[in-house]
Order: sequence, then structure tokens, then C-alpha cells
Amino acid sequence: MVVANNLMALGALTAVHELRLSIPDDIAMVGLDDPSWASHLNPPLTTLAQPITSMARSAIDLLLQRIGDGHLEPQRRTFDFALRPRGSCGASTATDRTLAASQHCGESMMSEPVTDVLLSMRGIAKSFGGIRALQDADFELRRGEVHALLGQNGAGKSTLVNIMSGVYVDYEGDIELDGTPVSFRAPRRHRQRGWPPSTRSSTWSRR
Repeated sequence: MVVANNLMALGALTAVHELRLSIPDDIAMVGLDDPSWASHLNPPLTTLAQPITSMARSAIDLLLQRIGDGHLEPQRRTFDFALRPRGSCGASTATDRTLAASQHCGESMMSEPVTDVLLSMRGIAKSFGGIRALQDADFELRRGEVHALLGQNGAGKSTLVNIMSGVYVDYEGDIELDGTPVSFRAPRRHRQRGWPPSTRSSTWSRR
């Protein structure tokens, strides 16, 4: 389970305990960001730490460039997360920060390969006026998988979900459902094909 923010991580931990399940024996959990209290939970929470300082400096740099030249084309910059492996994904406390622990966490979060693709989205792009909300976005969902769409405000998470839900019909790119090209024009069409639409959640599961 990948949890999108710190408050959700606390709520997820509480819910798992209330269900009398064990972390990581029954459910492995990973949080986004790396708050100072993550290592003090029981079990300590594995996290994906964002390079906040580098992201902030890059944003300021782009802003200053745009102020200096209002005709600059939009730029995309990507940043790597840092895995902080701890007990919530099965890493032993003695090897929390070693490569062996990192590999262990990566393996514990991976299930057996599944080849049955349920939903495929390729090259998805969407604009609102002069604002490009999505550009060349790809997404693939296989039966039995659960995905969480993570990103900063404005990254295009809701836009992508609204496209796959049939709320936004004017987009670029290709969508396939069960291997068949589709172009839903309303959420009602999703229900007719057995695909559950949602405009409020960025987590999907289909068995």
C-alpha cells in the first residue's frame, strides 16, 4: 500500500490496526515524504522522500526565467525520490538504510507479474485554454492491481482520472479497455462497459 500523504498514512495505520491486521506481515505500507516522526511509529514507516529543496529551487529558477522572457516554452523537470526503507515494508531495523534493505522493500512491494492489461492509456494530453494540464501521459492497469496517482498540485492527477472516467471527452491520445480501443463520451458509457467511473479518487482496483 502506497499512501499519498502523512495524514493518510496515520489514518491507514489506524485502520489496519483496527482490522487486527499486521504490518508488514499482512500489508506492506509506504508513505510519501519523510516526516521526522516516520521512524518512531510502530512499525517504523517506510517512506519515499521528495527532494523538496531541489524542487523549490527549480521552481524559482523557472519562475525567474519566465519573468525575464514571457515567451519561453513550458518546461518539464523530473526529480528522483529517495527510498527510506523501514519496518512497515519488512526491512529489519538493523539494515534500514542499507542497500540490502532497499532491495528487500522493493521486492516486498512487488506482486507476481500479471500480464492481463485491463486499461491502457497512451500519449494522453489535455489543455484548458492555453494551459497544458497533461502532456504525453501513459497509464496502464492490470487486473488485480491497485494504483495510486501521486503528484504535486497541478500535476494532472484529477485531469487524468476525469479522462478515464468519461468526464473530459476532448483529449489527445489513445485509450484501450480490455484490448479494445474506446472513446467514452459520458460516465454512463463506462457503467455499460463495466468500468466504474469516479471523479473524486485517484486509486483504482479491478479484479
